[in-house]
Amino acid sequence: RDAHPRATQMRKQAVETMYKEKIGLLENRYAVSVEDPTTLDSVDPANALAFLKGAGKVALMLGKPAMALPFFRRARDFSNEDPDVLLGLGEAYLATGASADAAPFLKEVLRYQPSSQVHYLLGKLAFSESRMKDCVEETSQALVLRQEYLDALLLQARCLRSLRQDSREGKVLERAYKIAPDRREVVEELVAYHMHTELGLPG
Repeated sequence: RDAHPRATQMRKQAVETMYKEKIGLLENRYAVSVEDPTTLDSVDPANALAFLKGAGKVALMLGKPAMALPFFRRARDFSNEDPDVLLGLGEAYLATGASADAAPFLKEVLRYQPSSQVHYLLGKLAFSESRMKDCVEETSQALVLRQEYLDALLLQARCLRSLRQDSREGKVLERAYKIAPDRREVVEELVAYHMHTELGLPG
């Protein structure tokens, strides 16, 4: 009965340990301290920026977007135009549910460089706001840049399902299946596709 809560707690503790270890490695590498933000002003600005970007990425990777935000915000003091900083802010805001704050940063990235990830994230944003045509457009742009972008394919399939474009959805899922036939999300989307096309169930 207590197995699930215990496992959840163990995972949480493992994430916390990994976070502290990775941040500690970055602190040692760049001679700064999270506990003392003034140390960022006493090192080379390039190193301060590298630390802040690295710490923000660690937080995002470990599912801590709220902790990533302060790192990326501080990083803007060292560079307003760094695509990694803009992307980090957009991704973190989106993950914390602040969609309105995420969009400008994500779009700003595209001024400096093409990015399949940014188009995918803009697609996620459009999907969350029920802008399905925009979602299809953004995921299409992502797939132009990265043809085997599985997450973009799955997101596009969901958007097409909402638009009742069954034929296009089926072709997109065929592509996804060829890339990752054993991935659980692909199988689940295929099942959902066949249920709503063959049984007439809602998408």
